[in-house]
Amino acid sequence: LREKGQFISVHEIYAAAGAKIAAPNLDEAIAGMQFESAEKKEKIEEIKKRLQEEIKEIIISTENEGIILKSDSVGALEALIELLKGTNTPIRKANISDVNKTDVVEAKQMKEKNPTLSVILAFNVKIPKDVESFALENGVTILSADIIYKLVENYQRWKYQIIEDLRKKELESITTPSKFRILPGYIFRQNNPAIFGVDILAGKIKTGQTFIKVNNENVGKIKEIQKDKNAISEAVEGDSVAVAMPDINIGRNVREGDILYSEMNEEDYRKIRDGLKKYLSTKEIETMKEILEIKRKQNPLWGL
Repeated sequence: LREKGQFISVHEIYAAAGAKIAAPNLDEAIAGMQFESAEKKEKIEEIKKRLQEEIKEIIISTENEGIILKSDSVGALEALIELLKGTNTPIRKANISDVNKTDVVEAKQMKEKNPTLSVILAFNVKIPKDVESFALENGVTILSADIIYKLVENYQRWKYQIIEDLRKKELESITTPSKFRILPGYIFRQNNPAIFGVDILAGKIKTGQTFIKVNNENVGKIKEIQKDKNAISEAVEGDSVAVAMPDINIGRNVREGDILYSEMNEEDYRKIRDGLKKYLSTKEIETMKEILEIKRKQNPLWGL
């Protein structure tokens, strides 16, 4: 039918033959729906009602959380829905049309509730340039493809990356395991505040971070970190830096050569243990075990 050719007008047609139909209001026809004929008005109403019920079972529109599906035909939409159900993906809206700005607004509403659902899957439909720009401005992702299973695979990959990014961001907001050694011979000031050189043995240290001794004694926070005479906000494993700590008195509550550990609370420890551990280095994992041992000497149930 896509090739140009001569067509003959006929009054009736039988299976299985290709045909072109000329009729009013064809722009309202839905691709993929079955075609039926009727000779009586009552029959038309009966068919109309039945087809509307069939469409309702496929077209989804809810206020619930979920992604948005757009397709060019009923059959493709059904296939998409079935594949996504198999991955336990909730669907907020699914219909047959090009992507529009309303879709973008609805997808944006999901961003704060569940960022992995703030997406539009578009199968074989148009994405107007203004809609594409609108989505970009609002931080909404539109994934498109002309092969159904590829579209679902693209969504799964995108979702995985979103989850990875969220976990890494969460890791930045909590206290992670770290430790440093006070360098002998690099005590620049003994107290008020104590200023001394350290080697970062594991993890990352930051200004404002609290540290403990091997006996779990709290020795206060880092006020300042300097590297090559420049103030920095953090230092990482392998760095040698100078730190200022107001609550330390070198020679009294700490000594040269002592190793200090980041003060972790139980909530942060459990978050890392249960879902973020894979983002830590080998030395950070070892340090977390050491911190656990320190804590459980005083509280055997710590971190459970």
